[in-house]
Amino acid sequence: MDRIKFYFYYLDSQFEGFAPIIRITVFVVMLLLFLYLLSLSRLFLINRGISKRRRRRKEIRNKYENGIRDVICSRVNLDAEDISNRINLHKSDNKHKWQKEMFTKLLLSIKEKDREKINLNNYNEILYLLRLENYWENEISTGRTGRKIRGIRKIEELTTEVVSGIVAPLLYHRNENLRKLARSEFIKFEEQDAFRFLEEEDFDRKFNRLDEIRLHSSIKQKSQEQALPLLAQWVQNAQNIDFKCFLIREIAYFKQEESAPYLLEIFKGSRDSSVQAEIVKALGILQYEGALPVFTSQFKLYKLSIQYNIVDAIGRIGKEESLPFLFDIYDDAYNNEMKLKVLEAIQKCRDKDNILLDQR
Repeated sequence: MDRIKFYFYYLDSQFEGFAPIIRITVFVVMLLLFLYLLSLSRLFLINRGISKRRRRRKEIRNKYENGIRDVICSRVNLDAEDISNRINLHKSDNKHKWQKEMFTKLLLSIKEKDREKINLNNYNEILYLLRLENYWENEISTGRTGRKIRGIRKIEELTTEVVSGIVAPLLYHRNENLRKLARSEFIKFEEQDAFRFLEEEDFDRKFNRLDEIRLHSSIKQKSQEQALPLLAQWVQNAQNIDFKCFLIREIAYFKQEESAPYLLEIFKGSRDSSVQAEIVKALGILQYEGALPVFTSQFKLYKLSIQYNIVDAIGRIGKEESLPFLFDIYDDAYNNEMKLKVLEAIQKCRDKDNILLDQR
């Protein structure tokens, strides 16, 4: 620091008698030169780090990839000791953090390429032998926020048998991204009360597209393990419009037909056009015939975007009784888009014996 001050005062004294513009120019040039050297040093360190990681990864792959792949794809169930002998694992190769991470990358790479050939017994034995689950669980517990997020993702990729207690301490974390990720993962792996966060503040204080993707993935995985509760129970109380619309789309996606009458009641009482539009699309997908009288009775009072969805829904439901209504609104349609939608709906609703539209 003293040396820097010395050079600063030295340069300042050298240009003491010069005009202010020259002194400012010299100062700016020196500052830019300093920033350039700093950036150059940083780029050098980054490149060095990348090269180091590549070298380490190559070392692990060359030494263990073939052995680990043979073990994972073997039809014979092996224990940890047999696996250790087969791949010739040395303790010195699995004691540092970077080694754990390189083994994680290697294992995930093999898992992705040979997914159909994996022997789960041997795969789990290798996880135990390399202590990878313990390593990432420790990262979730003690690491910084970024490491916690990465740990959750890695442990999910490594195994589908994640204990919900691992993410439980993060369910109310102050970091928004980490908290939401933990809650989505909790739904995947909790067995008793997986959906409790759907009742709390619309899943979270804010709900965005990324939350939607995560939550859909969690609910989809849960649906493969057990019957889902009726999602309609959380629609009415949801205050966040985006979250409410998400739940409605999920009801349609998972074909929860029992929720259709309830959605129709919400449609009749709602004043939000986006919610109404999502409900119309959902009822169309669910092919709920009870919605037809509601859709047709006040059709002209709805916004144009909702009218489009209603016509699509009528086509999906596909009842011949809807044809007179569709013919009427076709005659009254004032743009080509509406006419095309009505034509598509008519085609879906009419039977083979119906009179062709061009014969009217």
